[in-house]
Amino acid sequence: MRDLRVSFPRPCDEEWEAMTPSGCDRICARCDRRIHDLSHYALDEAEALLRRDPDACVRARVGSDGVVALKPGRRGNARRMVIAFAATAGLLAAA
Repeated sequence: MRDLRVSFPRPCDEEWEAMTPSGCDRICARCDRRIHDLSHYALDEAEALLRRDPDACVRARVGSDGVVALKPGRRGNARRMVIAFAATAGLLAAA
């Protein structure tokens, strides 16, 4: 299986801590949109979210190797979500 490659072309400058909590996510007062914290999503859940809503606002912790921190998923799932630095689309490819 290949890794899921994503990019975040329009980073937001709003502070996470200043946003209104909504479950595991937050609501941005500036744009009134739900911000999804990808660390609370397993790979298959994050992939489904981004396929359903390619313009979804997300918060992502990205390691120095470009891997997005996600909730652990099923055992044996060797796929990862990685940042595609040169890409411009939100969700690029999945195996």
